[in-house]
Amino acid sequence: AMLIILVFSKASAADYIAWQTQVKVGAITINGTVLDDLGQPLPGVGVNLKGTTVGVSTNLNGEFSIELSSNDAILTFSFVGFNTQEISVKGRTNIKVILTPSTSALNEVVVVGYGTQRKKDITGSVASVSNNQIKDIPVSSVDQALKGQVAGVQITQNTGSPGSGASVRIRGNTSVSAGNSPLYVIDGFPVSENGRGQAGFPVGSNPLNTINPSDIESIDILKDASATAIYGSRGAKGVIIITTKSGKSGKGKISFESFGGIQDIAHKVDVLSAQEFADLHIESRNNGWLRSGGNPATPVNARANFSVTPIYFNPEAWRPTDWQDAVTHTGAIQNYNLSVSGGSDAAPYAISAGYFQNNGIVIETNLKRYSFRANIDTKINDKLTAGIKFTPSYSIVNGANTDNGFNAGSIMGLALRYPY
Repeated sequence: AMLIILVFSKASAADYIAWQTQVKVGAITINGTVLDDLGQPLPGVGVNLKGTTVGVSTNLNGEFSIELSSNDAILTFSFVGFNTQEISVKGRTNIKVILTPSTSALNEVVVVGYGTQRKKDITGSVASVSNNQIKDIPVSSVDQALKGQVAGVQITQNTGSPGSGASVRIRGNTSVSAGNSPLYVIDGFPVSENGRGQAGFPVGSNPLNTINPSDIESIDILKDASATAIYGSRGAKGVIIITTKSGKSGKGKISFESFGGIQDIAHKVDVLSAQEFADLHIESRNNGWLRSGGNPATPVNARANFSVTPIYFNPEAWRPTDWQDAVTHTGAIQNYNLSVSGGSDAAPYAISAGYFQNNGIVIETNLKRYSFRANIDTKINDKLTAGIKFTPSYSIVNGANTDNGFNAGSIMGLALRYPY
C-alpha cells in the first residue's frame, strides 16, 4: 500500500485562489446578434473593443462571440452604410444590436484610382477608414491599425519583432505561387513592399513603418476589379490608398501628443535544469546503445555512435543559465508627435514631426523612426493649384530570427536547447 500526503502552505492556497479569480476575470465571453432596422441579420459587421485592435466580425446570421478581460468594456459596431454604435457591456453576456442606415455616409468622399468620388456614385467595392477610427489605437504601423476595421481584409502579424511586416490579404489569397499582398498607394505614389537586407536576403521589414499613423487622414481599400482597374495587374490583389493630412484654412494650430507603454513575455516555457538535462541525455544514449545490441559493460566513451561527452559527468563544469531570461527583457514603447497646421484659403499648410521607439522583448530587437511631413498647397487661380508633399523618414530596425518558433534556427529555439 502507498500513502500519499499532500501538503499545501497558506501562501500557495492563497495564490491558487488568486489564480482562479484571475482566470475567471480574464475569460468573459460576450455573445450577440447584429440586425438592421428591418430586423434582418447583418453579416461582416466589425465588432471591436474600443481603443484596441481586438475585434471580430459577425457571421452570416449576424452573430458574434468575443472574449474580453473586463465586464465594463465598450464595444464598437461598424458596417459600411450604417451608423457606428458604441455599446457598454455592463456585465451582460448577451447583446442585441440594431444598426441604422447612414444617409450622410453616402455623400462622403472616398479616394479611388481616378480621383475622388461620393460613395453613392461608386459601383465598385470600396471600404474607407477615417482618422477617427484609428487615432486612439497605439500602434507602430498603419497595417496594424486596420485589424478588425474592414470586412474582407485579413491582417496577420508575421513576427513579434518591432518593425516586422504583416500579411495583408484582401478577400483571401488569389495565387498559390505569386505574392498575395495588395498594392499600397501613399498620396498618389505606389510603395514597394520588398524590403531587402544584406546579400539580398529578405529582412521582413515593413515599408509602412516609414509612415507616422498620426499623419493619416483616411485609408481607402479597393477590393474588386472595377475599383482597381487603373492599376492593372499591380492591383490584382487589391489596393490600399493612404491619404495623409493636408492643411485647412484658419488660425494656426499647434498640437502635441505622446504615449508610452511596456511589453513583456506572456509565458515562459518550463525547461529542465542542468542536472536533469544531463541525466536525460545520458539515459538516452544508454538506451540507444542497448537497443542496438551493445554490451552494457562497455565504457560510455567507447560506444560507437552512442558515446557521452565527458562534460555530462562533470557538474562542476556546468554553468546553469536561464537562457529565456538571458535573451528577453521588458520592452518599452514611446511615441511623440508635434504638428502645426493652418493657413489661408489660398495657402493652407500642415507640418508634423514624430519620433517613435519600440524596444522588443527579445534583446537587441528594436525600431526607431524619425518622421517629418510637410503638405503645403498654393491656389494659383480658380483652375490651378500647386502643392508640395515633403515626407522624409529615417527608420532603424534591429531584428533577430524569431520567425521559426521553437526550432533550432530561431533565437527562442536556441534558448531552449541547452541549460548551461
